[in-house]
Amino acid sequence: MNAIDEKRIIACAALVALQKGTPLSIRRLARNVHISRPTVTKVIDKVRQTPERFKNAQHMPDSALLSALQDTKDAITLKAVPDYPRLSSLIRQYSMTKQAAYKIYCDEAQRPVVSLSTYYEGFAEFEHKQEPSMSFQYQPGEVTFVDFVGKKPCITNPLTGQKVKVEIFTGILGYSSYAFVYACASQSQEDFANAHSAMFTFFGGATQFVVPDNLKAAVIKPGITPVLNSLYAEMGLHFGTTIMPARAYRPKDKARVENLVWLTYRSILNKLKNQVFFSIDELNAAILVLLKEFNDKPFSKMDGSRASLFEDKERHALTPCLATELVVYIKRVKRKVSKQYLINYDNHLYSVPHQLIGKTVDVKATTQQIYCFYDGELCAEHAISSQKGGITILPSHMPAKHREYVQLNHDQLLQWAKGIGPATTTLIEAQFNGTNDSTPDVKARCSAFKSLLAKHGRDAFETAAAQAAACSVSSLRFMQAMLNPTNNNQPLH
Repeated sequence: MNAIDEKRIIACAALVALQKGTPLSIRRLARNVHISRPTVTKVIDKVRQTPERFKNAQHMPDSALLSALQDTKDAITLKAVPDYPRLSSLIRQYSMTKQAAYKIYCDEAQRPVVSLSTYYEGFAEFEHKQEPSMSFQYQPGEVTFVDFVGKKPCITNPLTGQKVKVEIFTGILGYSSYAFVYACASQSQEDFANAHSAMFTFFGGATQFVVPDNLKAAVIKPGITPVLNSLYAEMGLHFGTTIMPARAYRPKDKARVENLVWLTYRSILNKLKNQVFFSIDELNAAILVLLKEFNDKPFSKMDGSRASLFEDKERHALTPCLATELVVYIKRVKRKVSKQYLINYDNHLYSVPHQLIGKTVDVKATTQQIYCFYDGELCAEHAISSQKGGITILPSHMPAKHREYVQLNHDQLLQWAKGIGPATTTLIEAQFNGTNDSTPDVKARCSAFKSLLAKHGRDAFETAAAQAAACSVSSLRFMQAMLNPTNNNQPLH
């Protein structure tokens, strides 16, 4: 409908009302045809002054209608009608106010614009005509909605001055609307899980359900039965909450957090945009101050604030956080345990309990640690080593004989030898050649001496050691020959 047709409708309505003697609602006419009330009043006045000129208004040519409406003293100005659907879309997309959208309308209009009050009235009517939506009522401690803010603030590198954009995570409780805002480096699954951990710590507990959007850090495969990211699912188990992703293309499923995203930008980020921050921690400290002001701000249509409603009704309904912190794993792999009770992770070998030889364990790694799980139970834990091709073995993972062998040292061997006799003591001391270094060869020979003692007895071993001392010999082969004379044609000197 063009502007002339809008005037034609008003003129016809005024003529009918004049003929029938019925009253006219200027406000309703202005709202229906999207013209300002002063303009509607002018058209009606023209019809009342010269009704004969408008008898055929419905079929009059445009030029004739304009001629009837205009005169040199009082020309009617046609004003641009706001495109309410487009302006509403801009408001949602860029988290702006209706007044900011009105300024866009004014800047883009090619002719005079309607007043701000008329604009607000038209916007209210447009929203009223939209599809009605159900008003959800939530119970205390029932649900938390989470999302990321579209517009991102920056962190400045203090050395180079380079600016790096960071993400803003938001969460809001369904019952009290108590809000949480947090800056993190990215939307990765690790940062996403850590943001939830910070949020539940801030709230002092977790709700029964968490409703995220279908971002990759949360959902691998959306749908009726969505497949969650494994780390996100573990986060839910850790805090005792159920993850319920919002349905795709159903913005009303998370309308509350969408509103929070808009409020976060207007009430918090807008106030920080002219400040310079050199770290995420510094940014979060500034956000926390404004977040408290936001949560403490009184409601406009009811008593109290988000903070007071949360403290009075919702805090006690949350599931308390566990004493143990959430472990965020950056990698998960399965590994089969070798005969040496070792598994390979990133070209380094790590030990697991020897009882798991031949079994397959789940290996989960953070940036600093690896954790090995078997049948859901933690069985081994190691600090990640940067040595490629190296081996990390814990004595507690070894069989008793291997552990005993590894723990052999100079003092232990001498103490053992003294318990046998002076000749055995001399034999063991000779293995070290005056050093305390338990080299593999020394440990292997001493371990073999202990095996010979166990096989032939204490007296026989001490006698053979005395013969070795008399001959100034300390080799393992000589001791074997002395203790097994039938297996040798002649003694070894």
